[in-house]
Amino acid sequence: MAFFQHYSLFIVLLATTLWLSYSSSTAAQDSGTATFYTPPYVPSSCYGFEDEGVMIAAASDAIWDNGAACGSMYQVSCLGGTNSGTPHPCLDSGSVVVKIVDYCPDGCRGTIDLSQEAFASIADPNAGKINIAYQQYVIIPRHVQLEICGYFTVYFFPSLTSLPSYIMQNLKVYNGGNRD
Repeated sequence: MAFFQHYSLFIVLLATTLWLSYSSSTAAQDSGTATFYTPPYVPSSCYGFEDEGVMIAAASDAIWDNGAACGSMYQVSCLGGTNSGTPHPCLDSGSVVVKIVDYCPDGCRGTIDLSQEAFASIADPNAGKINIAYQQYVIIPRHVQLEICGYFTVYFFPSLTSLPSYIMQNLKVYNGGNRD
């Protein structure tokens, strides 16, 4: 019995740690600017000649982190124009989620260089450059399964809010398949 009490405390501590790591995994929104680039989108710094679709972006030094940004997903929201030529470029679509596939080299005009399609989904391309809010978009698994010493399996089921935050609201711990 003491064995299970010892591991029950371990499970509670582990569940708390997982909850805290998931709930803090959503970054706060940062502000910056976005520009766009046009096809062809390959080759890219991250994926070479592999096609990653059109909802993609190139990261400036502010995001790039020596290539660690490759494959990261970012939610980008239009805040407004940067010039008087197109004073209200934002569309009603809200935001777009893009995958970092490339590096925007020195001289990059924005914090993030969106594909033409991604830019056009949130703003009028005639603006060329917009003010944005952006945050890393974290995909949290539907559940985490953890087997402890072959004695029992614990399942963690995060309850999620909807976009844009994806912060875990609570954590339910089940012993084996029993959800009571």
